[in-house]
Order: sequence, then C-alpha cells, then structure tokens
Amino acid sequence: MFLKKIHRTIITFALATLTPAITWIVFIPLVFLIAILQNPKLLGIGVSLPALIVRFIIAVVLIYFWTVFFFSLMHTLFLAVPTFIVANYLRIIRWYTVLPASLFIGGAPYILFMAGSPKDTILFVTTMMGLFGFGAGIVFWILWRYWVSPEDYIKKAISIVPCTS
Repeated sequence: MFLKKIHRTIITFALATLTPAITWIVFIPLVFLIAILQNPKLLGIGVSLPALIVRFIIAVVLIYFWTVFFFSLMHTLFLAVPTFIVANYLRIIRWYTVLPASLFIGGAPYILFMAGSPKDTILFVTTMMGLFGFGAGIVFWILWRYWVSPEDYIKKAISIVPCTS
C-alpha cells in the first residue's frame, strides 16, 4: 500500500505540474481570438489566415507550453514538494490549506522576479501566476483527496500537533 501511495503522489504532482501549461495553451488562443474579433486588422495585410494559424500553433506548442511547463516544474520541485512534505508530516493536507498555499506558491516568486517593474505590472503578473498555481492546487487536492489518500479523511481528525504513530 505504501509504494502505491508514493506512486500515486508522484503522478498527482506530475498532473498538477502540467495543469498551468495546459491552462496556458487554452488561455492564449482565447485571448488571441478575442483580440482578432475586436480588431481584425491585427491579422495584417498580406498574411494568409492558414499560415498565421500554423505559426501560432507551432509557437503555442513549442514555446509557450514548454516554457510554462518549465516554470511550473521549478515551482513544484522547489516550493510545492517541500510544502507538501511539511504539510503531510503535520497531517494538514486539506482544501483550506492546499489552495492558499498553491496560490502563494504560484504567485509569490514573481514578486522577486519583477523587482523594479511598475506596481501594476507586478500585481497583474503575480495575480495571474498565482491563479495558475491555484488551478494546480485544485488538481492536486482533488487527486490527493479522492485518489491518493481517501482513507485519511475518514479516520483522522485535523490537528496541528505532528502525528507520532
């Protein structure tokens, strides 16, 4: 049972890491479509729509997906996994602990990366990345609660004291 739980936890982290990249791939085309519908001149003169679509798909798959996945992986490895280890030791993996932590994990590092930028830009980028982290946290918690460790929620009450058994 223990190895099964470890494998499920690894799969859960992998799927949570993929969530921002998949969300980004859906988000970018929607923003592009809205921009084109509002201002068709953005397509440019002399640019065929099929060529533009092919270039856009290549850019989304080759650049956006892997870039967002890389940043998501770094957030997971250096912030989410240590947070998970502490929370699992304290037995406090609940929706009301995972979701704020994932919002913070997704957005807080960008405060440091955006040093020197205008405050509006810092707030926008931090909020957007925090929401991507929040989405990953939702995926993580749902998989953790209903697939990885459903029995923990039946047997244990929440406590801030580490479990010694």
